[in-house]
Amino acid sequence: MADLQAMLHQNSVHLFGAKSSTSCAAFALNRAILDKGKSYDLDVVKEAKQCFYVDECLFSTRTVDEARTYAGQLKSMLADGGFNLSKWVSNDLRVLKLLPESDCAVDCVQFSLNEPSLHRTLGLNWDLKEDL
Repeated sequence: MADLQAMLHQNSVHLFGAKSSTSCAAFALNRAILDKGKSYDLDVVKEAKQCFYVDECLFSTRTVDEARTYAGQLKSMLADGGFNLSKWVSNDLRVLKLLPESDCAVDCVQFSLNEPSLHRTLGLNWDLKEDL
């Protein structure tokens, strides 16, 4: 036993399930926005700083073109920071068609104007058909 040496173990990733996981994820997300945002549109970066709550991002645009620009830049910027944004939802099918189907929420992939279209987000039910 006398020849045992002290060992130091340092994790290179955050352990899932720790009480601090939420704040660590929020810090990493904000850091990615700050570090990678320099190469992207200032309005997109500003909105990205404000649109996230825990693991959900909610933003609104006036046009499909704005949505395409914002979604594309946000996805790219955060991918540069190691995040993969997925489960995209929109109340406009034209926006969803701009994204790979694998990136869209399951209930939006099957979204049809003839079926109920409730999507749950941040504890609320969002009616995708009625919210235009």
